Amino acid sequence: MILSYLCPWVLPFARSIVPSLQPSYLEFISLIIASILSCLLHGFCQAKQGYVIYRVHVRRGGRKRPVPKGIVYSKPTNQGVTQLKFQRSKRSVAEERAGRKLSGLRVLNSYWIDEDSTYKYSEVMLVDTAHAAVRNDPRINWICNAVHKHRELRGLTSAGKKYRGLRGKGQLNHKARPSRRASWKKNQTLSLRRYR
Repeated sequence: MILSYLCPWVLPFARSIVPSLQPSYLEFISLIIASILSCLLHGFCQAKQGYVIYRVHVRRGGRKRPVPKGIVYSKPTNQGVTQLKFQRSKRSVAEERAGRKLSGLRVLNSYWIDEDSTYKYSEVMLVDTAHAAVRNDPRINWICNAVHKHRELRGLTSAGKKYRGLRGKGQLNHKARPSRRASWKKNQTLSLRRYR
């Protein structure tokens, strides 16, 4: 349930990326990671040190092809400009924008909070890897390694793995790993021994 302080009619008038004083989906937060936030205390959420939550809105609708004056120098089958569907979700775009805006923090995860006819609203959880409370916590200090810089830009968050098709496992999903493009390329490549 969304907290009462989060009035849906107030959200469209805020900036696209704003800090959130307290999470809107406490139940979902507890499902994502239990160590981020402590219990609810006198109506306010006592946050854990080193974590911040930002509210991001992304405009709904399709994605036009970014070509000047709608001119696509291509074959007619690929000349579409409108009615194209972006392959990534709005939540993934929200993570990307928050990660670019707050480049010194690491994106941990995100969750949907609200939507209207114009925007979809998400809250993005970010971690300060320079904070001592984060570096000394064995449950989260894995994110301090350099390989986790800009996880959201490489499809490594939960929303990123979803649009990459990595939610499923087993025989029906074997062409999705390590990626759809890598699997296709491997199947199209003929590899022969030099002496055969």
